[in-house]
Amino acid sequence: MLHSLTTCIVTLVLLGHLAAPIVSADPLSPATRATLLEHATRWQVPQPSPKATLIRIWVFQSESADSYALGFVEPGGPKQALVGFDHWDITQTVKTQNVPNPEALSLKDISPTSPFDGAQDVNFGLVTGIQLVLAGHEKLGSALIEKSLKNAAGHSRSPFRSPANEEPVLMLARSCLAAALNDITSAKPDFASIKQRIDRLLADQPGLKSAATDWIVDGLAETVKHKPGASGSIERIIDDYLVSNGEDGAMQPKTGEFKPAERALILKGFEAVPALLAQRHSRRLTNHLMQGFNNFTSYPMNAGQVVNAYLQRLANDDFDSNWLDRQKGQTSKDENVLAWWKQASESGEETYVRLNTVKGTKKDVNLSLELLLIARERYPDLIPTFYQTLLKTDEPSWPVADALLKGHTTPQSQKIELLLAGIKTNKEAHRNTALEALQQLDPGLADEQLLRLLKKAPKTSKGEYWTDQDATLGSLVSSSAAPLVWQELHNLLDRCDLGMRMELIHNLSPSPKAPPGILQSYFAIYDRYQSSTEIRDESTSEKFSGPGAGFPHTKIVMRDFLHQHWARWLKLELEDPEEGSTADEWQVYRNAVSRAVQRYRAGLK
Repeated sequence: MLHSLTTCIVTLVLLGHLAAPIVSADPLSPATRATLLEHATRWQVPQPSPKATLIRIWVFQSESADSYALGFVEPGGPKQALVGFDHWDITQTVKTQNVPNPEALSLKDISPTSPFDGAQDVNFGLVTGIQLVLAGHEKLGSALIEKSLKNAAGHSRSPFRSPANEEPVLMLARSCLAAALNDITSAKPDFASIKQRIDRLLADQPGLKSAATDWIVDGLAETVKHKPGASGSIERIIDDYLVSNGEDGAMQPKTGEFKPAERALILKGFEAVPALLAQRHSRRLTNHLMQGFNNFTSYPMNAGQVVNAYLQRLANDDFDSNWLDRQKGQTSKDENVLAWWKQASESGEETYVRLNTVKGTKKDVNLSLELLLIARERYPDLIPTFYQTLLKTDEPSWPVADALLKGHTTPQSQKIELLLAGIKTNKEAHRNTALEALQQLDPGLADEQLLRLLKKAPKTSKGEYWTDQDATLGSLVSSSAAPLVWQELHNLLDRCDLGMRMELIHNLSPSPKAPPGILQSYFAIYDRYQSSTEIRDESTSEKFSGPGAGFPHTKIVMRDFLHQHWARWLKLELEDPEEGSTADEWQVYRNAVSRAVQRYRAGLK
């Protein structure tokens, strides 16, 4: 059912409702600045230490122009920077630069917001500007505040969006509110503290109040009031799952690698369902996130929404609410859920797992990873049948192949027979994952199959190169220690077209501990193509589209791609040339990689 408070928040999301009108004001009059600084302290805006270093951090590129955020790095924490309210991991960022003279810094490429920020976007430029002023950098801080006040922050349809040119203190309040909302879906939220922060903000700025904030405040009140179940009880296992930082609304498919709290709940199977049903209408908030996309904003999920999503996955049944309904905050009707449970409980867990783990028609198959986990742990004799069923469909079978491989009850001879059947289908959904599993069971037999596939591989792909199962054989060759397999890879590289060749190499990554002869064969590929001037140009073929070999370059020379590949394999700390780099810049890069290759090969002898 669609709860009334959920209806309010979703309606506001869809309409893009804003709680207060946009007004123009002198953003930096002495009184305004003093009020901003005062409220920054009251609303717990974090402040870096006096010894913190100011840096520029690359955040995104728009129309070939780079945009940066400003952040503070503490002397004892060089791997992260304080940006607004949050500490960003800067070890994975593309570019960071120290700002030795803040007063002389231009704000031309400094962005107050990022389209890839948290679930609720914060105007971190406004917050950083206040931090700079408090740290004594008056000129830069004031300029950044002024620039930030002209920028909106947040999803266009979010009820928590901060529009541009609002009254400055209200804009700061919106950013503080967005930061508090993001903390709800953090790994270890302090719900009581978050509630206090939001209560204070709403008391100080009544213009923030809306049906959406009412939904949040009511949910937080229920959360704070909730008493956890006794240790070891089903209720405690459910409590632990509800604060396991999940993404029950994520658009990407589940991987089957469950977090400990979710795994513990799944393995309780049908035993936990009555307690879950009792919480289907709970309004208390969790730290699970409903991931937004396009016209839908992100928001924290309440317990009822999380339980509904979990039961649908466990049952392998949408009941009466599909993914789009869940995106809007809807949950299934009681009568449908209870009717399912009556029938399922009467049949018993084992029978239900047998009949419903793989469900649907040949072209529309649903695989419940939750039921599969239960089968792996309690009913492993069902796994071979699940695998045989999937081989008749186009549904990827890798989760069941993995369960088959790691199971202890199926004889190895039967496992090999089933995996050979998977390879024989020659379907992208089954073939390569079956061969990868066979490599772990019987490397010699797997090499025979791989050799056969390399010999039969076509010169080009049918569709995009990066999704072609023959173009991805390089990853399987990487695991082989058979010289004949590597020789056949060389033969395939010689006869195939540029796109297939690059994709095969892109997927090639042998272990540095591989036998010397295998590594020599690997480096022979470098020798063969290190000077190739063939050009991969996306405009010449749709097959080059997608995040495959050479991505994100729309046009790249084979030799440049090859050196990038070896730089990554050698784990060189080199910055890749960007799109549009000059021939001289690429030459410098290739020379650096070439020297590293020579040093590595000298050590092999």
